[in-house]
Amino acid sequence: MKLFEIELWAQRVITRLLSGGLKEDSLVELKAKWPEPRWNARQLGGHANAAKGAAILWIIGFDEQKGLVGALDTEVGDWFNQVRSEFDDGVCPALLGAVAFERNSINLVAMAFSTERAPYVIRNPARGTDKSGPFSLETPWRDASGTRSAGRMELLSLIESTSRASSIEVLAATLFATLVFRNNHTVRASPNTPTEQRAIKWYLEAQLYFTHPSEGTITIPFHKISVTVTETTLGRVLSLDNLKFDVATRYEGNRAIADSSAITVSATQIVLSGSGSVQMIATTLDEIEYGPRLTGNVEFHGEFHVAGIVPPMTFEATMTSEEPPAKDERIGLWRI
Repeated sequence: MKLFEIELWAQRVITRLLSGGLKEDSLVELKAKWPEPRWNARQLGGHANAAKGAAILWIIGFDEQKGLVGALDTEVGDWFNQVRSEFDDGVCPALLGAVAFERNSINLVAMAFSTERAPYVIRNPARGTDKSGPFSLETPWRDASGTRSAGRMELLSLIESTSRASSIEVLAATLFATLVFRNNHTVRASPNTPTEQRAIKWYLEAQLYFTHPSEGTITIPFHKISVTVTETTLGRVLSLDNLKFDVATRYEGNRAIADSSAITVSATQIVLSGSGSVQMIATTLDEIEYGPRLTGNVEFHGEFHVAGIVPPMTFEATMTSEEPPAKDERIGLWRI
């Protein structure tokens, strides 16, 4: 994972948090200050085991109650070596990268870890004290209430998850940005409209292919889906909050036929019993004072949380900027 990808991931999470979205998700841990290595190795091990092979992200300098609080300068390599010494045989989640960045002029640090060598076993952090108890090693596990010891079924699930993993691929996508009036989003504005009166409306159409190789069905609730775009000209991470889905169709004569009978889309969720394509439309409004053409590429990211399954299905794709047709009022156009 590249450093810019780690920073983009962290920025997306912070954008969601500052806008009142969900707090920590299954792959993200927030820390107001640098965690103490000996005791927090257990938390890292539990987080990595529960992620079942997906990368995890720790953000230092963000408090769940206070928001952005900042991270003190710390040598990440020294901290990580102390954490690694708490794992049995030194096998711990690999540090994919650490990046220091700013948000609202406040310094934070994001660290991404690989979890592909699970299960992770830690040494008893209370060893050498009268509180150590009879156990010298533990396989920790993270759940909604905190970190605890993993059970047999959870250890078996680590093996099962590698063979039953479902995935998403972006087959095609088109994104465009249009100037609109802030007080009436349905009316287009122009570059001559005063900047304080206009906003940018973003509109995305995409065809996604879901691969579901295992038996049984999985359910993806709409409220557990996150789609973001990062536009490089503005350097902004935008959450597309108005999402609509439908089963992809093909035409035989004048009759539309569903691309796959293994996918059902209702008003609240997507249900998969096999593989197939889904059409997605997503929009959002960005009240920023900007008028010229947007020409930088766009990073397109999706996170689909499956009910009862960790980790979520995710995708990353780069959308290439294109020049809008002549006399087109759109200020940006991108495709895959």
